[in-house]
Amino acid sequence: MNIQRERFLKSCMDFQKNISKQENDEIGALILKKELLQSEVHSLNTRNSDLQNSMAAFVEEILEDLQNSIHALEIDIRILENEKEKLMKDIDELKKTLIQLCQCDKSY
Repeated sequence: MNIQRERFLKSCMDFQKNISKQENDEIGALILKKELLQSEVHSLNTRNSDLQNSMAAFVEEILEDLQNSIHALEIDIRILENEKEKLMKDIDELKKTLIQLCQCDKSY
């Protein structure tokens, strides 16, 4: 009877060891998978941050170029407005001269 009891106890202990070993193997695999996923998340966060910084610099550069272009266009507009004013004055002067010439011709 003692021998049977010892065999039973031994088989129970072996069973518990096997269960514990299987659980530890599963837990170890899950922990390893978790660490790999955390590493991947960290890598993706780093890449995301780098991309955001790069895009922010790119957008800033584009805005600066746009501001420079707007400034240059404003200068061109002022120059063209001045030229237009001069041309309008010249046209008015030419009209006056033409009217005077026409009046002179009628006088003769």
